[in-house]
Parts: sequence; C-alpha cells; structure tokens
Amino acid sequence: VRHIGVIGTKGTIQSNAYEKRIQTMAPGIKVSSLATPLLVPMIEEGYYNSSISRTIIEAYLNYPDFGDIQAMILGCTHYPLIKQEIAAIFNDRAVVMDSVEVVANYVQQMLDRFGLLSPMQEAGHHFLVSDYTESFEKTTRIFFREAITLEHLPIWEQH
Repeated sequence: VRHIGVIGTKGTIQSNAYEKRIQTMAPGIKVSSLATPLLVPMIEEGYYNSSISRTIIEAYLNYPDFGDIQAMILGCTHYPLIKQEIAAIFNDRAVVMDSVEVVANYVQQMLDRFGLLSPMQEAGHHFLVSDYTESFEKTTRIFFREAITLEHLPIWEQH
C-alpha cells in the first residue's frame, strides 16, 4: 500500500493522529485525510443504507486526493455502520479498514496474552452514562440493534 485515505470527524482529522502514526510506522506511505462532519449526525438520525447516505458518502469520497488510494481508514466509531456503503463506492479498488474492529481485535489479543480473556462467550449489556439524553439512547440502540436501557449516574451532585 502506497496511499491511504482517512475519514473522520473534524477533531480527529485536525489532530493528525492517524497520519502521525502511519508516518511513524511506514514513512513512505502517503496519507490523505478528509473531515466528514455530516456522517455522524446522518448516522445518529438513522440515515444510513439509504439514498440519502449514499449521496452524502459519494460527495465526500469523490475527494480528488482519494483518486488513487489503496486503503481507506474509517476513523470514527460511527462509521462501521456505513462500512459496506463506503466499500461499494470503492468497488474493491481500496481496502476499507474499520478502526473499531482493529482496536477490538487488539484488546482481545492483549486480554488473551495476559490471561484476562473471559471464557464466557456472551454477556448482557449494562450501560452507565454521566449525561443521559434521549438522542444518546437512540444512537445506542442503532449500534446494538436491540432495546437497551441506560442508567444515569450523575458525576457532580447539585448542592
């Protein structure tokens, strides 16, 4: 791979975190990054795998610097929900890498390495949040694709 694309939120792209790490590991690789700020609210509002999402994703991925990339890094936790739509646009000419999957695999390897990996195959989900909003609960349901309950634990108590 000689050229990698990265998409993410404005904060992620402005931090240059992916580009810095890639340059440290493989200095000869060209990295083209693009902030894609409409994708998170689009996903959170349930507009993915639709004509609306395809239009927005295509508008971003037609970025001229992505013309010859061989790999695309999805640099946002929301983007796995649109991974297939992104892959379809590249039509196998670029590998689409999900940063969430890479991190999860690494954590699993480290837990296994240190003997901390649970033998239990499936566990229930319990969510504790410091700032409950209906929007956050709606978004969480999108990711887990099931009914969930969030428990609000205030960090600071009002006196």
